[in-house]
Amino acid sequence: MPGKKANYQSPMSEGLVPSPPPPLPANAPAEAVGWPVEVEYPSEDGQPLAENDKQARAMVNLFSPLQEHYDQADNVYVGLDLLIYYEQDNNKRRVAPDVFVARGVPNHSRDTYKIWEEGKPPDFVLEVASPSTARYDAEGKKDLYAELGVREYWLYDPKGDLHKPRLKGYQLIGSKYRRLRDRKRAGGALAVGSRVLNLELRFEAGRLRLWNPAARQYLLTLKEANAALRAAEARTQAEFEACRALEERLAELEADLRAARKPHEPSD
Repeated sequence: MPGKKANYQSPMSEGLVPSPPPPLPANAPAEAVGWPVEVEYPSEDGQPLAENDKQARAMVNLFSPLQEHYDQADNVYVGLDLLIYYEQDNNKRRVAPDVFVARGVPNHSRDTYKIWEEGKPPDFVLEVASPSTARYDAEGKKDLYAELGVREYWLYDPKGDLHKPRLKGYQLIGSKYRRLRDRKRAGGALAVGSRVLNLELRFEAGRLRLWNPAARQYLLTLKEANAALRAAEARTQAEFEACRALEERLAELEADLRAARKPHEPSD
């Protein structure tokens, strides 16, 4: 009530000494005696990386080319299903995006991503749809990422029956997300540009790909990069064998030429 607080007199102000509190048991928790408690931030939440092969493949096929693309950048970090903690001293306030990119932070391995230590939230987050998470991704997580200040939020549905269209990007304007414009390509392909990545996300030939407009080429997945490496090694081996065959042929021609120049010995 309004008058109570103003008229309240503490026992000390009346000259009375309050009784000391009862002693705490020896096994009392640290917080009970006023000691600071260090909060742990686990690196695992007990949830699987993906619910099905299509979801897992989509996550890895986006993560691996992005990681390679920014490998030489000292201040860009690419995360895959990494726990992000967004409230200090509260390890329940966390989220694990399928793939995210943070600019302006050191590019090194992490167990977790703590926003108060990094100094900023991720700039790009993409969630791959699964039956159990699609609705929350489109509603609850979207609101959370907007509140955290994630500049771009993306949804991708590898099966095509949970999100329409199956690839959508949103840009944070003020405190709300606004849908990024998409464009149709030949054969029903879909393309949406990311201002954060300076790349274009394309759904074509049944999968999500990353197109680099500056280099006018696709970012390669790990599988594609390995295939390209094997092809390059095969070309190198073929060129080496061709050079060796040419050297052997030149040696034969030189031997023939020396034999032709050798003076004939007189016959008996």
